[in-house]
Amino acid sequence: MGDVGEDYKAFKEMKKKKKESNLIKSTQTLISMGIDFESKNDGLHLVVKSKNGIFDFYPSTGLYERRGVGQRRGLSSLLREVQGTERRT
Repeated sequence: MGDVGEDYKAFKEMKKKKKESNLIKSTQTLISMGIDFESKNDGLHLVVKSKNGIFDFYPSTGLYERRGVGQRRGLSSLLREVQGTERRT
């Protein structure tokens, strides 16, 4: 395989490891903060329920959606919304 092919293969492997790391860290953060969630699809999709709504969270990518409102990214943003310290416009 040429250099470009090897580089691409290495890049794909790096992305896969990063997603696995994100999944573990994000899930552990929710657990450690005492945030209630339901795990779906082997932990790839978490349904977070709070007084501020229901959120579909994908911890490997950081994507989340507050049902009926729209998509955003970032565990920190999700935590602020779940805890009610951030208002969406």
